Amino acid sequence: MKKIFTVFLFSIAFNSYSQDCYNETIFREADSIKNIFIRDSFEIMRETSLKMETQYPSPIIFRLKKGEWYHFIFVPDNSSRLVEVELFNSDEQRIFYEKNKKKDEAGTVVSFSIIAPENNVYNIRLLQINKHAKELCGYFILMRKKSNH
Repeated sequence: MKKIFTVFLFSIAFNSYSQDCYNETIFREADSIKNIFIRDSFEIMRETSLKMETQYPSPIIFRLKKGEWYHFIFVPDNSSRLVEVELFNSDEQRIFYEKNKKKDEAGTVVSFSIIAPENNVYNIRLLQINKHAKELCGYFILMRKKSNH
């Protein structure tokens, strides 16, 4: 049953980012942040623009290797008033959570690092809430620190 659920989630995740969304402001901000991490020896594992619907989470599923350093970046629509990012392991245990409001000093972009606790499949859920738009764009980047060997 768990395997069927994972396949179902994968298909939802694939559909959420298979329909690209274009927003020049989001792309510029994502490129700027991405370039900072590339200069700090990170490499891009996955990046995608997302077509999202306000108040509905967009899941993305990926595999991480134990002990490797990863960095996640989510750039939401700048008019969204609330952004939530949750990272779960394969047992659906939440290992990261951040909620940003537009009025927060840091803004709504979510950027965080983890060292993967185990070789496994992980699920990140991205959510935006926007009073003025039903369909939104977002940009997700998964990066990995390059090894020295």
